[in-house]
Amino acid sequence: MVDVPDCNQQASVGPGGSGSRVTAWEISASSAYMTDQSALPGANPGHMRGLTMQRLFKKVLERGAPHLFMSSFNELIGGRQPSHIKANTAINMGLPYDSQNRTVWVDTYASEFSRDFEPTVEAGDRMLRVTTSCVSMYKAGRTCEDDSDLAAQSELCCTTTDKEVFANVWSFQKSDGSDSMLTSNHTEADELYSKGSGWKQQCNPVSGPTVFCVDSSLLDSREGPFMVYSVR
Repeated sequence: MVDVPDCNQQASVGPGGSGSRVTAWEISASSAYMTDQSALPGANPGHMRGLTMQRLFKKVLERGAPHLFMSSFNELIGGRQPSHIKANTAINMGLPYDSQNRTVWVDTYASEFSRDFEPTVEAGDRMLRVTTSCVSMYKAGRTCEDDSDLAAQSELCCTTTDKEVFANVWSFQKSDGSDSMLTSNHTEADELYSKGSGWKQQCNPVSGPTVFCVDSSLLDSREGPFMVYSVR
């Protein structure tokens, strides 16, 4: 969810629309979501200190649909099942030496990668406060981009310095295999990825909401890419 385009969840169309003019009726948002088994690297952005919620609510506040659907309040449990990705990094994140690391959590994984926003002993009530701020702004018809609403800039639904604390790290290898390098600069990554640069991007074996390329056939992906905690 770092350095990716704006979220584009679609609003359902309600009564009253005609021709090219349609009325947004309902739109959804949640604290996080997953595209694969949540404990796998890159499969689930997690709530990311509220960044995922904030990004989804940007579209919610812009559209101003009369109905809002929110999910993932209290789904702290999730069954374990065998990892369906064969790569050596497709294991429970943070448990490289655990004897059961190939049996991964499907739905949610630890506090950081949970899809939920209810308060917990481990994570506190931060996500609930972000959610409360976003829902309050939605009900009041406010947006983070309204220059006339000076108070919006201090709303937890709008602040960024407390949430943008993560960075992508791209991994590259020389086409002839003679050298490798890491970079957290997306401009440099784009240049290295361009044709004729002599470098090839190392891909992630797990498909997810990231900017990294995906190659599910990989068996060894220890050289990256990564997402790291990085207070700027």
